[in-house]
Amino acid sequence: MNLVHQASIDGPTLTSASGPTLVAKRTYAAAMVGNSSSGIIESPSFQVPTVNICTRQEGRVRARNVIDVGYRREEILAGIERAISEDFRASLTSLVNPYASPKQCAAQILCQS
Repeated sequence: MNLVHQASIDGPTLTSASGPTLVAKRTYAAAMVGNSSSGIIESPSFQVPTVNICTRQEGRVRARNVIDVGYRREEILAGIERAISEDFRASLTSLVNPYASPKQCAAQILCQS
């Protein structure tokens, strides 16, 4: 099950998403935040910034959209601020996913649903 963070006024909520819904959420998301492999492997195809928390994904190849942070609140917030900054988002326009082309990645997501 993939989890997608959605900000709300009352605090963060988590919803599950897969297939076309997940593709749509990634396409329009300001950033992905967590320690899921989808933030490392799939998010570069959508040029979505990813804030990767802690070391669970240590050793995986990363595209430049991934911002590694520790588990402390201050580190996570700093990572999110960097991820949603105009300069950082603009730097991702020519991003190439080291794992797959955008078409291949989207097809794999849709076929798994």
